[in-house]
Amino acid sequence: MRNSSEKFVSVIVPAYNASKTIKHLIIALMNQSYPKDKYEIIIVDDGSKDKTTKMVMSVAKENQQPNIKIIKLEHNLGPAAARNRGIMEAKGEIIAFTDADTLPDKDWLKELVKAFDNESVGGVRGEILTDSYLLFPVRVAPVGSGYKTCNMAYRKEILYNTGLFDECFRHPFGEDGDVAHRVLKKGFLIKDSPKAIVFHPVKELNLKQVIQMAMLRRYDVLFFRKHPKDAKAYGERFMRPILVIPPFLGLSITGIVTFLYLVIVSILILSSKVIYLLTGFLVAASFFIPLFISLFLIRGYKTVLYGHPPENISVYIKMKCAIALLVYYSTAIALRIYGSLRYKVFMI
Repeated sequence: MRNSSEKFVSVIVPAYNASKTIKHLIIALMNQSYPKDKYEIIIVDDGSKDKTTKMVMSVAKENQQPNIKIIKLEHNLGPAAARNRGIMEAKGEIIAFTDADTLPDKDWLKELVKAFDNESVGGVRGEILTDSYLLFPVRVAPVGSGYKTCNMAYRKEILYNTGLFDECFRHPFGEDGDVAHRVLKKGFLIKDSPKAIVFHPVKELNLKQVIQMAMLRRYDVLFFRKHPKDAKAYGERFMRPILVIPPFLGLSITGIVTFLYLVIVSILILSSKVIYLLTGFLVAASFFIPLFISLFLIRGYKTVLYGHPPENISVYIKMKCAIALLVYYSTAIALRIYGSLRYKVFMI
C-alpha cells in the first residue's frame, strides 16, 4: 500500500455569493502542510451574482497558484450539483470537501488523508470548531447524523460507485448526510479524524433567516424516504421521529404538538358561529402555545447552542430562543407536511 502522503487530493468547494469569505479560505488551503504538489483546489462558483469568481482568480494570480481551478456554473444549481461538477473535474483519488466560509487548520489535509489507512475506509470525518453560539435554532448540523461536507473526505471511486451527490437536494440541507449513509450501506467505514480541524464561524440569524432555514426541513422527508431505518438516530431530539412505521410514517414531539394545534385551529375556523370560533381559538392557543414555549424554555434552548453553551444564560436569552424555536419548528412542520406531499412519505 502506498504511503498516505503519496495520495493526490482534490479539495472541492462549492461557492455561492462567497466573495466576502472565500479569500480567507483559499489562503488557508494554500498554506496546508500537505505536499503542495499532491493536491489541487477546485472552486465551483454555483451561479454567484457577486464577484466570487473574480476574487478566486485574483487570489490565485496574486499568489501564483496554478493548482487552483475555478468552475463557473451559469445558474445556481445547489451544492450537491456543484460538488458533482467538481468531482467530475477532479484528478485526485481522495476528494476533500469544505465550504466557502470556513478556515481549515494547516494540518487539515494531512490529518484527513492519514486516516485512509486501509481499503475499508471509504470516508473520513473531521472536527468542526466554532467561536460563537446561536440564539436562533439553526445549527451547523444538517440532517444525516452530522456527516457535514464542510469537513469530509471520500475516495473518489467510492463516490462514483454510490452515485455521487443526489441533486434532488437543491439546497444545502441533507445532501451530505445522504451520500455518507450510502457509503456506509456499501459496507465502507467512515472514520473520525479529530485532528483534521475546520474552523466554522457561526452568525446569529434574524427571524427572516430563521424561517428560510426552517423551510429547508422539507428535505428531511426526502432523506428519510431514502433512509427510513436511520430515522431514530436523527440529529435534533425535538425533530427526531418518536414513531416510525414502514412505509415511513414519522411523528416527532414537535410535530405532534404543532400538528394538533393546527388541526384544532383549522376545525374552529370552519365553525359557523363566531363566538365559538374566538373562544375555541383562545382555548387552543392558551393551552398549546404555553406548552410549546415551556417545553423549549426548560430544555430546548440548549438545542440552539453550538458546542458547549455558556453556564449562565439569562431569562431574556432563553425566552428569545423559545420564541425563535416556536417560529422555527412551526415553519419546519409545515414544510415537512409539504415535503410529505411532494415526496409521498408522511412525516411531521
